[in-house]
Amino acid sequence: MRCHSPPNAKKTTLLGLLVRKRRLAPSLLGWAGMLGAIVGAGFVAVHSIYPFLSAGSPVPEAPIAFSGTADDGALDFIIASCRSDVRIPIYSLGTEITFGAPFFRPRTWAEYGADRLRERSQGRNRAEPIAVPQCDLDADYAAALALRDWMVRRGEAPAALNVVANPADGRRADRAFRKAFGKGTRIGVILLPPGAVDLEHWWRTSSGFRTIVDEALSYTYARFTL
Repeated sequence: MRCHSPPNAKKTTLLGLLVRKRRLAPSLLGWAGMLGAIVGAGFVAVHSIYPFLSAGSPVPEAPIAFSGTADDGALDFIIASCRSDVRIPIYSLGTEITFGAPFFRPRTWAEYGADRLRERSQGRNRAEPIAVPQCDLDADYAAALALRDWMVRRGEAPAALNVVANPADGRRADRAFRKAFGKGTRIGVILLPPGAVDLEHWWRTSSGFRTIVDEALSYTYARFTL
């Protein structure tokens, strides 16, 4: 006569080191549902990450801060943004130029960007160069701290400030400057045109993929360290 173990009896194996237990497992339909959910979530993430990273809007007639390494297209865009009022204060931010002869002028990217902005605008726009010290901080945050300290030394406390940022760097730049200036200053973001890289469909090209992945990682790092 065959005996059956009670339903709650534990079955052991391998000298009692392992226990056999009943468990629920997905059916074919269940696996298909989970796969569909994963694919759907991935589709949403791929199409929403660029709009998320590029969030930001400018504050009308607020001072403008930009990186001294900006190219000619970016400088022309900044000049066009100030066309309605050339008296808007502009700040060029940059670290020391580490290549070239010791007597090379300008000494910092801040001075380089300010000189080029003046040349591109034919003298109509002028930027105040703000030297940013070399450090291990996030680049945007280090630049924001340098500008804030420069303003504090002169007794300036701007009610608003616009930051010029690359298309996928808007949210990170906004966070860095908000952290540095605090709640007393309204931070706006002027997003540069995306240029030749199609960031709306970033997954189609290697350059777009590198740009978005790099900015996503940079924002994640800034989100948890600033």
